[in-house]
Amino acid sequence: MLQVELGFALMEYLELDDEPVTAPWAILSGMPLRHPRLQSLNEMERRAIANTRQIVPFSARFAWLGALRSLSSGD
Repeated sequence: MLQVELGFALMEYLELDDEPVTAPWAILSGMPLRHPRLQSLNEMERRAIANTRQIVPFSARFAWLGALRSLSSGD
């Protein structure tokens, strides 16, 4: 649960908290994304993404979705 919350906190820090709850995995995956906000990240924001990638193991879409399902089912 903490790792999912950290993913959401990262999205809020990056001012992307209006994106769907399924979006954090895309940022954590490291794949290139053409989002206007992601094109103008400062050093601290890039470092926050890098640090979160080290802590949160959800760089795959299905791992992230599985974690969200576990939270919603109370597992």
